[in-house]
Amino acid sequence: MHLKKYEVRSISEAMERIRRDLGPDAVILSSRRIGKGASSRIEIVAAMERDDGTAEEASAEKGWRAAGEPGRYAEHGDRWSRIEARLDEMNDRMLSLASKLAFSGKNDERGTPPLYRELLSRGLSRRAAGKLMKIIQDEDIEANAGQDSDRTGDTLKRAIIRSVASCSSGPEGEKRICAFVGPAGEGKTTTLAKFAARILYRDKKSLGIITMDDFRIGAVEQLKIYGDIMNVPVISVPADGSLETALSSFTHLDRVLIDTPGKSRSDGEYVMKLRRSFRGSVPVRANLVLSATTGEEAMEDAVRRFRPLEYEKIIMTKIDDAGDYGCVYNVIDLAGRPVTDIATGQQVPRDIRSVDPERIARLVVDREIPRH
Repeated sequence: MHLKKYEVRSISEAMERIRRDLGPDAVILSSRRIGKGASSRIEIVAAMERDDGTAEEASAEKGWRAAGEPGRYAEHGDRWSRIEARLDEMNDRMLSLASKLAFSGKNDERGTPPLYRELLSRGLSRRAAGKLMKIIQDEDIEANAGQDSDRTGDTLKRAIIRSVASCSSGPEGEKRICAFVGPAGEGKTTTLAKFAARILYRDKKSLGIITMDDFRIGAVEQLKIYGDIMNVPVISVPADGSLETALSSFTHLDRVLIDTPGKSRSDGEYVMKLRRSFRGSVPVRANLVLSATTGEEAMEDAVRRFRPLEYEKIIMTKIDDAGDYGCVYNVIDLAGRPVTDIATGQQVPRDIRSVDPERIARLVVDREIPRH
C-alpha cells in the first residue's frame, strides 16, 4: 500500500490532488485540522493499493474468480471477503469525511449537514449518503439547500440521477437466456413469472422456463402452474444437473428464463456450482433478485456472495413492504450495477415496474412508486 500525506486548505483541493497523484481508487485513511481561523489547513493521509499486491491477495482473488475450482474458492473465499470488507470500510471513511468537510459551514447544532440528514431519513446508508454528498460537491450541484424542501429534494434527485446513470451500461437488447439468482425468500419465482408474462403479452415473444429449484418444497409445482396458465413449457433440472441438456430443448424459442434455488450463506459451494452451470456453450446472464426489506448487512453479504456470477442487473422485490426506498440506491452503490425493475406486490403479471435513474430518484426522494 502506498501512503501519501497532504496539507490543503479545502477538501476539494485534497480530492483533486489525491486523484491526480494516486488515482480515482485512492482512499483517505485519516484527517485532522491544523491551526485555527483563516490560516487553518487540513492534513490528510491517503492510500492506494499497489497493482503488484501480495501473492496471497492475488491468489485469493483468483480463488473466487476461477470457475470449476471449488477447493480453491473454499480455501481463499473468506480471506478475500475480509480484504474486500476492509477496503469498503476505508472507502466509507473517505466518503464520510468528504461529506462532513464539504458542508462544514452549513451544519446544524449537531454538526450534521442538512442534506446528509435528509438522505439518512430516506433510508440511505451512511456510505451511500456520503457518496451522494461528494457528488453534490464535486459536480457543483446546488448544495445551498436545506431550508427549502423543494430545493433540497431537487438537489438530492439530481445527485442520485447522476450517480445511478454512471452504473448503467447503456441501452442493450435483452439477453436470450436469463437466470434469476439470490438468497432464499427474496421472491425469485414470482418475479420470474412476472417477467414471463411481460415477454409473452407485451413483447410477443416465445418463451420456455427452466427450474433448478429442487430444494424448496413446491417450487417446481408452482412454476408448472404458471406455465400451464400461460401455456409455456417448463422443464425441471436438479441444481447439480445438466443445464445445457435442458437448454437444448428450447433452442427454437425466443427467450428462456431460469429459476434457481436460494441457499443459506453457509453453503459456500452453491454459487460456484451455479457459475459452472452458467459457463456452458450457451451463455446465461444472471439477474440478482433482492428484497427491499432485506437488512443492510444481509444485502451487502448477498451482493458479495453472488458476485462470481457476474450479474448484470438487479431486481428489487417487496417494494410495497418497505417503509423507505433508500435501499434501492444502497444496493446500486454496493454492487455497481443498475436496478432495472422493482416488484410492487404479489399479483402476476401486473406488479412489476421498469425503472430508470429518474424514476429511482423520485422513488427515493419523493417516495413515488411508478404506477406502470
